[in-house]
Amino acid sequence: MREKGIRGIWRWILVFTAVLMAVLLVLTARQAGPENLSGKSGSLHKWDTGWYYNAKDGTKQTCRVPSRINTGGGGFILHQTVPDFLEEDKYLGFLNHYQQVEVFIDGESRYRYTEEQTGWFRSMMGNTLCMIKLNREDAGKDIEIRFGGFYKHMQGQIPVIYLDSRESLLLHVWMQEQPKLIFCLVLLVLSAGLFLLWLLLRVREEVRVSSVFHAWVFILVSALWILTDSRIMIFLVPWPRFICLISFYAFYMIPIPMLSFISEVCGRKSVMLDWMKIILACNVLVQSLLYLTGVCELMNMLPVTHLLYGATIICSVLYMAKELRSSKAQYAKIFFIGVFFLMFMAAVSLLSFYTGVGSRYAMYYQLGLLGFMCALICMTIRQVNEILEDRTGDRILEELAYMDVMTKLGNRSAYEMRLQKLQETMSLGQELSAVMADLNGLKKVNDTLGHKAGDEMIKGCAKCLQEAFCGFGEIYRIGGDEFLILLRHLQSIRTWEENLKEAQEKYNSEHEVKISIAAGLATGRKAGESDKWLHELIEQADKNMYENKKSSRE
Repeated sequence: MREKGIRGIWRWILVFTAVLMAVLLVLTARQAGPENLSGKSGSLHKWDTGWYYNAKDGTKQTCRVPSRINTGGGGFILHQTVPDFLEEDKYLGFLNHYQQVEVFIDGESRYRYTEEQTGWFRSMMGNTLCMIKLNREDAGKDIEIRFGGFYKHMQGQIPVIYLDSRESLLLHVWMQEQPKLIFCLVLLVLSAGLFLLWLLLRVREEVRVSSVFHAWVFILVSALWILTDSRIMIFLVPWPRFICLISFYAFYMIPIPMLSFISEVCGRKSVMLDWMKIILACNVLVQSLLYLTGVCELMNMLPVTHLLYGATIICSVLYMAKELRSSKAQYAKIFFIGVFFLMFMAAVSLLSFYTGVGSRYAMYYQLGLLGFMCALICMTIRQVNEILEDRTGDRILEELAYMDVMTKLGNRSAYEMRLQKLQETMSLGQELSAVMADLNGLKKVNDTLGHKAGDEMIKGCAKCLQEAFCGFGEIYRIGGDEFLILLRHLQSIRTWEENLKEAQEKYNSEHEVKISIAAGLATGRKAGESDKWLHELIEQADKNMYENKKSSRE
């Protein structure tokens, strides 16, 4: 009952969160985006010297590019003089990471990337490439780059600043983000493979493999986060704030399918993991509400999500460590190693996020994710193999339970089950035919040539019946040398006696021990809900068979 209550809470939270996420995505998609980007190859030159800013005491402080600056809670302004250049124009460019930017030339505003540009709905500063066109007439003028709106309190980030052609800047960004794009493509291929595997197991094999489904969702969400967190998206979608919101939601949702996968792999439900999923979903819901109402920015609430990530990893490790002591969870050792590696690399990634410059944190997480994926795929393949082996074994046992081993026809149990099904599915007045068949002279062959020869005769009889009624009748061996054939549409084949006679002649021409089959036909119609008519039909077929046997002796 407690688990059902948790699942009910989980469903409602998921529904409300999904609706709120959809509203936020629609509203954010209406925000203005940067210009469409495309470019050609070219050289690239850093503009990393001569920059300074005014310290709190009013003195000019030179700064390295890139670096971090203690802002004291406000913004800061970089100063420089525009150099001389021969070209008609140059572009000042840098990769901006969640910061507001304004660029002035001799006090004239040349570029703005601020929250106020987004209009009535709350903004979000995402990853983007800032490019400012400089003319030859700007040479010798003062340039100011004002940074603000930092997601890390009292700490601003100075990115690498370039001064070169527009094409060179675009090519540089593209080449920098190529590894992430390739990694995402690999994840998407793996995700597609797991999805196809899940469909195959569920539809074709009629097996529900939840762990494969959760693995597919986990890989897909992870690929979505890595892709949207990279700057490669500036070449694909002209809405940085919208992409940023998708990136946040993908990052929020990563642990949820992972926890579901762990539960499925270990083969036992965990209340601890279920509650952890509810807490993670509540985190998405609460942060979305706070962001929508303007109480707090998503970037400022990111440490809460990081803490929940740490709690998720700890809960997962504790749960799997406990399950490893049971015999049912021995196959989780490789997966446990993958989780531990992911935990370690996630810690390194968080450390890099709060102490480093740039977006190297994503690289560490990708390494951990890669190791985790290898373990996840190994466990998925192994679990699928176990399920298929169990299902194959069950199918073999089921077939053996309803199959006559000697003739490979249906046995008496299959025959009785078929009679019951026919009684339930046939409509009143529907016609059914039954042919009873029996071997002539089997006892004599057993007494003179041995039971092995008699068994060969029984197999020969089954073969002849299969050739005579192939595709038109259901054949069962209901006794030692007694066979029954049920036909729904007898008129769809030519005279059955001729078919059976030709099959016997063909068999006898190829074998030393000849066979002779006596057979009798009876046809009837369903007359009521009782199965009495079926037994009467079979009895009549049996009588007709004995009449045929008697006439063949004479």
